[in-house]
Amino acid sequence: MRPGTPMHAVAVRPRHAAGTHGRSGASLTEVLISILVTSIGVVSLASLFPIAIVRSVQATQLNHATTMRLNAEEVSRMAQAISGVPQIMHFHDPDGSGPLGVQSAKAALTRWVVDPYGWLENFTDGTGLHDFIGNDGGSPPAPVPLLRRLNGGLVTTAAIDQTFSLPDSWVAQFEDVPVSFTANSVTFDPRVSLAAVAASLGTVRSRVVLLQQVGRSLRGEVREITNVSGSTVSWNLPLPGGFVPEQVRVETFNRRYTWMATVRYNAAADLMAVDVAVFFNRSLPTLDDEIAYTANFTKGSSTVTLDWTGFAGNKAPLLRRGGWILDLNNAYWYRIEDFQPTSSTTASVTLQTPARASSPGGGNGRVVIMRGVVDVFPIGSL
Repeated sequence: MRPGTPMHAVAVRPRHAAGTHGRSGASLTEVLISILVTSIGVVSLASLFPIAIVRSVQATQLNHATTMRLNAEEVSRMAQAISGVPQIMHFHDPDGSGPLGVQSAKAALTRWVVDPYGWLENFTDGTGLHDFIGNDGGSPPAPVPLLRRLNGGLVTTAAIDQTFSLPDSWVAQFEDVPVSFTANSVTFDPRVSLAAVAASLGTVRSRVVLLQQVGRSLRGEVREITNVSGSTVSWNLPLPGGFVPEQVRVETFNRRYTWMATVRYNAAADLMAVDVAVFFNRSLPTLDDEIAYTANFTKGSSTVTLDWTGFAGNKAPLLRRGGWILDLNNAYWYRIEDFQPTSSTTASVTLQTPARASSPGGGNGRVVIMRGVVDVFPIGSL
């Protein structure tokens, strides 16, 4: 400071403690609030992933269900064109023995179900439940003769799979290089186990996909397996001459998506209302899924009381929101919007749409609650 300079004119620079630089920073409170806000955002984002997965699965199932509905319509049109029957054969001629109008045993029917999977399963297991959908839940169960079940003229697993399931639902069991082959068989290394394929051969379709490298491309042949013996699989249709299988894949048919049809027939107008119900991994055999519980509908009402008193030891049915109920008396499907238990053996069920028909008097209304129903598609009057 120069001599004579006033003291108040001298700028005094503030002194800082050792190790500080004099710049501003965030307080601990601000840091904690930032962490809290970030955590909320991360948790919210993470919670979207399970929802997205569920919605993706639902979208896939609905897409396949729509495909099955279209397949059902086209199969029926093809049957009509091939058979020359004036109406759709699979519905109007449900057991494949001639037009409905000349079937004395079927002429009185006004409602029925075309369900060859359920028919064949219950026919072959000896339960005697194949003719009707719905049982009393007893031990052994007895049929509830309200809604007739018919097979649509299809009585073999192969024929049913080709018509009532997605045709490309095949699952690879294993793939290997064969040690030898003939025109009608291939033999694998003895260490390869075909026991699972052999055990299911009578009830589940199996096939071999045979591949041969030809230049830069692959040539393929597909044959349905008719016999399994040790490490050798056989088929009926011979391979073409010159075909040498270099790689063989064994596949089994997986009935992931199947369908059945419910039919309401107006004999006076000769018209039918048909609904196609599409299933994902339908439970077969169908005994538990076809217990006919008591439920009495009132036309126009969206609420029905479900009563399982005395059925299967008072075991509660598998109710769920979005599931489906089939009215056995009137052959209508209803989606469950909500349900509330009202006692240990009853529940009040809210339907997504009002009941379209009332149950018969005397408390004789019956329903089945079938698992795996993806959706039910009305395909109009036929």
